[in-house]
Amino acid sequence: DHRSDGRRQKWYRRSYHLNLYWNILPSSPIIEVCTKLTPEQLALLSRGPKYVPPCQSRFYTKEARDKMIQGEYQNIISKVTEFFHQHSYCISEKRINEFSIDLKNLLQRLYTKKLSRKLSVRAKREHKLIISIRRYLRKYRQVILR
Repeated sequence: DHRSDGRRQKWYRRSYHLNLYWNILPSSPIIEVCTKLTPEQLALLSRGPKYVPPCQSRFYTKEARDKMIQGEYQNIISKVTEFFHQHSYCISEKRINEFSIDLKNLLQRLYTKKLSRKLSVRAKREHKLIISIRRYLRKYRQVILR
């Protein structure tokens, strides 16, 4: 290749966007209509409703994240206590409290752990795409059917 590094990177970026667009054309489950969505937005939509963008809880407010942690904590605790009652295990109150505190701390760490730079950039980009798609759909009152 006779391209310099700068030109090669620019070429890769351009080809990335072209590939995004070509992967979602007529054979795609999305029926093409006249929309002003970008190829990148269409590519995100083509992943389907079961696609879960990475680390979106990072963009929630502290209160919303705490509520999410509390909900997950309550769900796990209820499952564990139900299991112990069904199988007639006798556990001391001290061990239950220790487990409860450890579980709460683990969930807190997992939800607030610093992301790698690559994952953080991807999560931010996909979050912005999702917000822009929502804004577009609200503004133009369009519905997307699959």
